This record gives sequence, C-alpha cells and structure tokens, in this order.
Amino acid sequence: MLAFVSAFLGALFLIIIIAVQVVSSVYTDNYVKHNVYVQQSNFDQSINTLLINTNSNLIKLFSNENISEIDKSNESSKNEVLIAQYTELSLSDELYDGVSLYYNDSLIAETEKMTYIEKKQRDLVINSTENLVYIDTVEHNGTNNLIFGKKINDNYLGFIHVKEQVVLDFLSNILSSGYSLLIANDNHIVSDQKNELSGSYLYESNTFKTSNGRKYSVKKINDVKSLIIVEDMNNINSSFALSWKVASIIPYSELFYLLDVFRYILIATAIVMLSISIVISIKASSSAAKPIK
Repeated sequence: MLAFVSAFLGALFLIIIIAVQVVSSVYTDNYVKHNVYVQQSNFDQSINTLLINTNSNLIKLFSNENISEIDKSNESSKNEVLIAQYTELSLSDELYDGVSLYYNDSLIAETEKMTYIEKKQRDLVINSTENLVYIDTVEHNGTNNLIFGKKINDNYLGFIHVKEQVVLDFLSNILSSGYSLLIANDNHIVSDQKNELSGSYLYESNTFKTSNGRKYSVKKINDVKSLIIVEDMNNINSSFALSWKVASIIPYSELFYLLDVFRYILIATAIVMLSISIVISIKASSSAAKPIK
C-alpha cells in the first residue's frame, strides 16, 4: 500500500510539472494569436494604406505638368513653385514634413531645407523597380522622418518625408504593455516605439529571430526576460516589396504574472508531494527490511 501511494505521488508530481508547461504554452499561443497577431495585422494594413496614399500623392505632385512648370522657372523661384504645388495638394502637415526634387545628381527644388539625399541613396531609387523606395529614418528640425523616394522618369527623382510620429501612433496600438519596432530586411530599424533606435541597426542580427515555428520566443532583451512576437508585413511587402516585419516585445513578468504565481503554487505543491512520496518510500523500505520475529 505504501509503495502504491509513493508511486502515485511521484506520478502526480510529474503530471503537475507537465500541466504547468502545457498551461503556459496554451496561454501564450492564445494570447499571441488572438491579441498580438490581430493588432500586428491591423498595423500592417494601416502602414500599407499610408504608403499607397503617399505614392499617389507623389504621382500627383510630380506630374509632367508640374515638373515642366518647375523646369521652366528660374533658379531662384523653383522652390517657390514647388511649395505652391505642394500647398495646392493640401498634403497633411501631420503626415508629411516636406518634399524634394532631384534632376540626375542635382537638387532642383525643395519645400524647405530638407535632408540631403546622398548619391548612393538616390541610386537605390534609380535602380529599383518598385513604386516607392524606403531610404532612411532621419531627424529633421527636431522631428524624425521616414524618407521615401520615387523614380518620376529617367531624369527626375522625388523624395517625401513621412513623419515618424504617424508610424509611432500605429505602433502604440499593437500592445497595451510593452513596445514594438518596425524593422527592414537588412535589420535596419525603421521605427522604434521607445524612440531610441529609429534609423539605427540591430546590434545582433538574430535578436528577433525565432526558431519554434510560431514566430515568437522568450529571450532576454536588455537583461529583461521578454516575450518577442515577430510577424511579416504581408500587405506592405506585397504592395512595395519592402520585406519589412514588426517585432513586439512584452516583459515576461508583466504578461505572465498570474501564470507565474499559479506555476509557483503548483511547483511548491508538487515538491511537497514528492517529499511525502520520498518519506513514505523510505518508511516502506525500512518496514520491509525489519526481520520477522
């Protein structure tokens, strides 16, 4: 009888340990699937809509008629002509910080003193077959901007500065706790909700790589145990071939506080049961070893 109780308690200990892992896995799967993935998909759609509208605005702004008007104006008035065209389109100041127009290797006009586009950046646009090309995230007059370029024709390139705050507002909707980043395929950080890493590169290229096939993993980020959920931006990647992804980071302690309490209670219970099992086994062995009088 004692041996049976001992075996039963030992088996119960293993069942509790397995149950803890199963509950943790199921909880994580459900949370990621029904909360984070849904919001990441909404973010993808919002950014895709923003860039589709941005591309459309560039087409309207740098029409053949408008470029011809700029081309015919004298050097001192080209900026004024572009500003008038830009104003006529009524582009939102909340979305855009300004535009610039290049002819071959020369800056022709800009709505204000914009970030200069280097030759290698212009070459990215020239050699691309995409409608819109992401250049970089840079600071301009105290505001971070995402710069996109568009090949107007064989000679002209147009660039538009999208305010990062627009992207940050979308990113903030993904998580109620934690933060998210928008990352390009070369590990360039397009936008960082914490506003610390925008325009820089990941220190470790495998920081947001996952290996469990679920696109999420538990890793330490800045020495903080975190749940990392990575999702491809399918809509925007299909529209503009940008190969972007969004990574959402949630401090493990914030998300799994109650689950951790439950886990510790179960583990403590299991340890007590295992201890009882060991004591019973020892007593059973001692009884069996005593000589019969």
